[in-house]
Amino acid sequence: PLRRAAIAGFWRLPFTPPYRIAGMADDTLALADALGIARFHLVGASLGGMIAQSLAEAAPERVQSLTSIMSSAGPDAAPWPKLHWRCAPRSRLA
Repeated sequence: PLRRAAIAGFWRLPFTPPYRIAGMADDTLALADALGIARFHLVGASLGGMIAQSLAEAAPERVQSLTSIMSSAGPDAAPWPKLHWRCAPRSRLA
């Protein structure tokens, strides 16, 4: 099933500063735990992409695939996280 998470601080959701990307990734993992989801496909756009990358770096065993859209690795992310990228064979893309 598809799940969409709201980020604290947005849509009037409460948060306690400082609220960093790693904390948002931790919250996302806690939500997955609460829903009983052990492994999942992860998609994030913009800030959500940074959160997704942070989560994948912190808990790679939980992430089946990662799609980061219109995002970067964030201002403090040098060098890039060591993630293992897999691409579909061309025959599947045609």
